[in-house]
Amino acid sequence: MILILEDNTYDESFDHVVDWLIHLKSRFYRLNINDIISGKIPLELDNVENKLIIDGIDFQSEVNVVWYRRFYPQHAIENLTIQMRADLRGEVNHLIECIFSVLRNKKWYPDFSNITVNKILILEKAASFGLTVPKSYVVNNITTLNEVRTRIGDLIMKPINFCGYHSDGDKVSTAYTIKLDDHKIKELEKSFFPTLVQQQIKAKFEIRSFYIDEAFYSTAIVCSERQHSDIKLDVNSGNANSVPFELPSLIKEKLIEFMNDIDLNTGSIDLIVDQNDQFFFLEVNPIGQFIAPSNRCNFDIDMKIAQLLTYQDEKQYERVI
Repeated sequence: MILILEDNTYDESFDHVVDWLIHLKSRFYRLNINDIISGKIPLELDNVENKLIIDGIDFQSEVNVVWYRRFYPQHAIENLTIQMRADLRGEVNHLIECIFSVLRNKKWYPDFSNITVNKILILEKAASFGLTVPKSYVVNNITTLNEVRTRIGDLIMKPINFCGYHSDGDKVSTAYTIKLDDHKIKELEKSFFPTLVQQQIKAKFEIRSFYIDEAFYSTAIVCSERQHSDIKLDVNSGNANSVPFELPSLIKEKLIEFMNDIDLNTGSIDLIVDQNDQFFFLEVNPIGQFIAPSNRCNFDIDMKIAQLLTYQDEKQYERVI
């Protein structure tokens, strides 16, 4: 059986892949972490006996493949202090860790131990495999920022870690990559929260490459007139076009070695190609989105994921029997 781990976060890729799993008559179960926390479905967990029964199903014996999309707890309980909420979050995090431990010998996409990556450390690792990366610094004061800018030229600023969406009434906000021009720098305080800054690469085009089991589905995003430093803000404009792109063999080889070293069998890889046709590795997101580039370039990634999950499930099942 294929186990799909999810939460209440909107992710259209779930339904696309599930539609294909239904079409393929594959055995699968969608497990939402909030259904466990709320008690909507029964749970019995015994890590000593390596036993996990959820909704009456023995997951240890039935599950062969795990597709992890998201599994973040979002169950809110009213009238709790901040400390109580923190304590409950700690309880849930340890519960999730125990569930993953019971399923540790299953085939994972991606492996639960590599669901999150450190953006800065990943750049260091990518460089060690011969991939070119932007010069990157973490700074927390205007003096150091200006010194870095003097040394390497134009800078962009981005979060060190992933930044989600924040709701406030009818408004939603998030953090994007922005260029640190003179105006932006003048708005900064003398000291500020530690922030990641990178050299700005003058892009010829950017690449979003979905990677799974050493296969690449790459989209080049060509923008005739950039309005923003973050391509996500331009991709739906009339100035941007998405076209299928074949990565050079040498870049593929380095990326495969890099992904194997960090034990990631899937993820969304961001690259940028400068005016001199040099490829820069930007980052990898183990659970990155793939539906939009897949639809624009007719990759049918949702179908291919469903086929891969089904194949792995059947292969593991045949091995057991």
